[in-house]
Amino acid sequence: MNIQTMVELSIFALVGLILGGVLGWIINKFVKQVNKLYVYSGSLVLGLIIFEVIPESTGTYDQFGLLISILLGIVFMHEIHLLTESFHIESKKNNAISFGAFFLVIAIAIHNFPAGIAISSNWINNQLSNDLTASFIIHQIPEGLALFLSLVSASSALYSIFSFITFSFLIVSCFFLALLLGEQSFFQDNRLRAIFMGISIGSLSYVSVFELIAKPYSKLKFSHFAQFLSLGIITVLLFMEFIQVH
Repeated sequence: MNIQTMVELSIFALVGLILGGVLGWIINKFVKQVNKLYVYSGSLVLGLIIFEVIPESTGTYDQFGLLISILLGIVFMHEIHLLTESFHIESKKNNAISFGAFFLVIAIAIHNFPAGIAISSNWINNQLSNDLTASFIIHQIPEGLALFLSLVSASSALYSIFSFITFSFLIVSCFFLALLLGEQSFFQDNRLRAIFMGISIGSLSYVSVFELIAKPYSKLKFSHFAQFLSLGIITVLLFMEFIQVH
């Protein structure tokens, strides 16, 4: 895979994230309560994990190794949480809310890394399908949506947009790095790719459940919590149905 192709794929991924951000901006015009947006964005990520990422991964990689790697990913994110929490000022509400967005950026970046490795290595082995590449790029849309909604709680709309664009470039940079590394023989080992994928699933699961869904639970009525949790899952199912039809 040449540099030009890597750049083009990275640009497509960035466009997917930005499209998700635009959808998030539209949704924010109708839903103003931050905790509801958090639950919705968390359920988007959780829905992708349950209905798309895990079924696809278990059919590709060794299930026991994948499970161990998922647990490692959860522990990894928990340790990062403990480390960064010592520098976190809980009394500042806006900082506390943006803390979940910080973790989501890390998790998405980690998640995109094995995807970049897979695309690059399959390209080398002439096994890259248009479906694999298109699926990855399209799945940047709900991730961009979740990321923007987690950032929209910032003190101003301008700050939210600036943060979203900055983090999107950071995420895409990690993907581009993965494309470069995927050409190395070291990353051709399927077991190593299973480890990366498991860690990415674990990290995304931790962020979606503990940071985005569980924390706002006590601040919402149960009916509102269940409504936005279900809405996120339904959005993912409709999104997957749209992909299959097209």
